[in-house]
Amino acid sequence: MNQTENLYNILEIKKDATQNEIRIAYKKLALQWHPDKNEDKILAESKFKKICEAYFVLSNPDLRRQYDITISPPPPQPQRQRRPPPPPPPKDEPKETKKNSVQKQIVKVTLEELFTGCLKKFKIKSKIFINMNETAIKEKILEFDVKQGWKDGTKITFEQSGDQLHPTIPQNDIEFVIETLPHNSFQRDGDDLTYKICISLKQALCGGYFEIQHLDGIKRKIPLKGITTPNTKRTIQNEGMPISKSKNKERGNLHIQFDVVFPEDIEPDVKQQLEKLL
Repeated sequence: MNQTENLYNILEIKKDATQNEIRIAYKKLALQWHPDKNEDKILAESKFKKICEAYFVLSNPDLRRQYDITISPPPPQPQRQRRPPPPPPPKDEPKETKKNSVQKQIVKVTLEELFTGCLKKFKIKSKIFINMNETAIKEKILEFDVKQGWKDGTKITFEQSGDQLHPTIPQNDIEFVIETLPHNSFQRDGDDLTYKICISLKQALCGGYFEIQHLDGIKRKIPLKGITTPNTKRTIQNEGMPISKSKNKERGNLHIQFDVVFPEDIEPDVKQQLEKLL
């Protein structure tokens, strides 16, 4: 901090301000100039730092007396005429000095990972203060289990694991947010899954079997019964996504949507046979 700047002017208070007036002024200015609430973050961080440092000195009776002497040395007075020091600040000194921010980080996961569950690890580098003016970089490995059935927007928070914006404020929290990557075969809707498949005209008319490889890598053999028309939907119970909050390991449903592929041309004799049969 520039030593020529008057700490009372920074907090916009008079030199004889009480501890309560100092605390109120600090709360107001800290909220006004918090970096997270201003578009010009460089200016906001500079002002926020000065406000915190001014409060750090003026809220401490001993530091305040020493500072007052440096800016206006008092005339010598007999010991018996000295005023007693002001009372110490309350034990629950302003909660604003303990507030931190949240650093959000998107975690992109596949539908397979959300179906089976997995472990995620991240190497985090955080800036921390080692004193009022010096900083250092701290490395840490954060890991968490991705639970089966988690949805987009699920949040995992690690408290005080991020950057430290000021020596009087704890480190930021880190908040990981789950985001699902698109899948080539499956679409998710809540706890349900939709799988689109193309079948031949023969399969549509005569039935048979078809296979799908599910998200756990296991192939399911599913019979075709009766006549299947284009855009027919078939629901298979309990073959969808795991329900993360279910105690009985319940799952959603799997909806299979059929698309029938028609031949581009038919031989005349085949066509005649079809005309007789249909």
